[in-house]
Parts: sequence; structure tokens; C-alpha cells
Amino acid sequence: MKRAERVLKWLKRAKDRLLKQQVEVKFKNAKDWLLKQPVRIAFIVFLLAAMLVGSLSAKYYDGPFGVNVLVEAHGMLLDILVIGVFILWLNQIGEKKRTIQRYRDEIDDFRGWANKEAAYRIAGNIRRLNKLGVTDIDLSHSYLVNMELMQATLQKANLFDAKLQGANLNGANFQGANLYDARLQGAKLQGALLQRAKLQVAQLQGADLLEAQLEGADLRSADLQGVNLLGANLHGADLFNANLQETNLIGAINLAAEQLTEAETLYKAKLDPDLEAEVRELNPELFDPPS
Repeated sequence: MKRAERVLKWLKRAKDRLLKQQVEVKFKNAKDWLLKQPVRIAFIVFLLAAMLVGSLSAKYYDGPFGVNVLVEAHGMLLDILVIGVFILWLNQIGEKKRTIQRYRDEIDDFRGWANKEAAYRIAGNIRRLNKLGVTDIDLSHSYLVNMELMQATLQKANLFDAKLQGANLNGANFQGANLYDARLQGAKLQGALLQRAKLQVAQLQGADLLEAQLEGADLRSADLQGVNLLGANLHGADLFNANLQETNLIGAINLAAEQLTEAETLYKAKLDPDLEAEVRELNPELFDPPS
């Protein structure tokens, strides 16, 4: 009998805890639904104020006094609605700025750490900042080896000396980004947007830049040995002193012979036959083995 009573008490306590948790969850959901939209709060305040004003002044509405009360009440309600929305809108903007700064600070905290935890933390903050519309992120000296950053948006970001070896950057947007001395060996950059990117002295050995967009990119002294540039757009790209040994340039778009003649070497590089013949005529020594 006592055991049955204990079981019943335990079941009652468990039921009470479950009900309490359900109420807390519903309250939290209602609060989140309300706070996410400042207009909702302002509208609810407006309705409550309207009900309060209406209930308190209903008996005075007959005659001149009632007219004055209605005029003032309506003006007050409009003020509540407009000012409430404005204040809450400003608060929301301030909260967004604080959130962005927090993510930036977290990246700063892990900058320079050469381990997987740092890489995962930084990559996560990049995604969060992208969701908030932020692309000009300071990732200089960051360790992001083998990270999944496909479709990441890093326009005008600073990736000076960033470690991105083996990273999946397919379809990523690096337009106008600073990738000076970045380590991109073996990185996947298929279809990446690298227009006007600064890639001086960057290490890209073995990277896959299939159909990458490199218009106006600065590749001076970059190491592109063994890189796949099949179908890449190189219009106006600066290849001065770039290492193009064993680089696949077949099907490269908007690539002029004059650009290639400025490279350091084209030893064992793969080019379209017509383009190769033109370059050989201008500077045949480029195809000789490097000294």
C-alpha cells in the first residue's frame, strides 16, 4: 500500500514538472514571437491603451468635452504607435550591431591558433556574420585548414596570411578580398568569385579553380603550380612573375598571350594550342625547365 502511494506521489510530481516545463516553453515561445517584431509590441500597447482610454472616457463622450477627449486620445494613441515602433526599431538595430561585434570579437580571440577547435569556431562565426549580411570580415592570420566554407561570402574581407589549405571554398565570394600571402594549397575553389582579389604571393599549389572568376585579380608572384584553371575567366588578371608550372590553362577565358609572357615560368603548363603557339613566339624561354 505504501509503495503504491509513493508511486502515485512520484507520478504526481512528474506530472507537475512536465506541466511546468510545458508552460515555460509556451511562455518562452510567446515572448520570442513578440520580441522578434517591434511592430507587434507597439501594436499590442496601442490596443491596450485604446481599450483603457475608451473604457475610462466612454461616459464623457457626449458634448464638447467628449469631442476634446476623443481628439486628445486619438493623438496620444498615434504617438504611442509611432514612437513605440521607432524606439523598438532602434533597439533592434543596436542589438544587431552588438551581435555582429560579438562574433567579430570571437574571431579575434581565436586568431593565430593553429588547431581544429579554432578553425571550427572561426568558420561558425563566418556563417553567422554572413547570415547578418556581414562580408568584410578580418580573417588575417586565421587557421581554417580543411574547413567547409562552400558559398561563403567574403567580399572585401581581409585574409592576409590566412591558412586555408584543403578548404572547401567552392562558389565562395572573394570579390575585392585581400588574400595576400594566403595559403590555399589544395583548396577547392570551383566557381569561386575572385574578381579584383589581391592574391600577391599567395600559395595555390594544386588548388582547383575550375571556372573560377578571376577578372582583374592580382596574382603577381603567386604560386599556381599544378593549379586547375580549366574554364576560368582571367580577363585582366595580373600574372607578373607568377609560377604557372604544370598549370592547366586549357579552356581559360579571356586569357591573352601578353598576360602569360609576364609569368615566371610555363614549364609543362597546359594551354590551348593556338595560345601556346602565340606565347612561344613571344617568349619561348618560358617553357624551358626552371633553373
